[in-house]
Amino acid sequence: MNDYYEKINLPKIPLEVLDPLDKILTFNDEFKVNGFGDTFSQTYANYTAPQKLHDYIQTLFDFPVKVNYQVIHKKLPKHKDIGIVGKKYNYIIDTGGDVYTRWYNDDTVVFEIKSKPFEWHTLQIDVEHDITTPSHTRLSVTVCHA
Repeated sequence: MNDYYEKINLPKIPLEVLDPLDKILTFNDEFKVNGFGDTFSQTYANYTAPQKLHDYIQTLFDFPVKVNYQVIHKKLPKHKDIGIVGKKYNYIIDTGGDVYTRWYNDDTVVFEIKSKPFEWHTLQIDVEHDITTPSHTRLSVTVCHA
């Protein structure tokens, strides 16, 4: 364990409650709805998860959850997540290739990790971090406190 990333022991999400990427892309993109526009959605999108996935994920947590599909098409620049308080839980479905999440202190990388598919982890999101360039679409389920 470190301050930036921690693998957590939760069950794998059953494949029957996950949606294929082409269907996910038809869901409501919360980033676009919240004013981030089409330009950023070519890099990143945050789709509202359907009820079946939300209901399953809720059984894993003892607090009310908000569940989304996160789709990353291109390198994410350094940023701090907005609109989320506390930890963010991620479950990578497709890593997008040889992709690292990196955390920074000013312009110096202080920690980096390559997440594995079908494992849960938490991220420190209030420290600048980025995602290196995926070779194909990176897909994950994200969970935060509702």
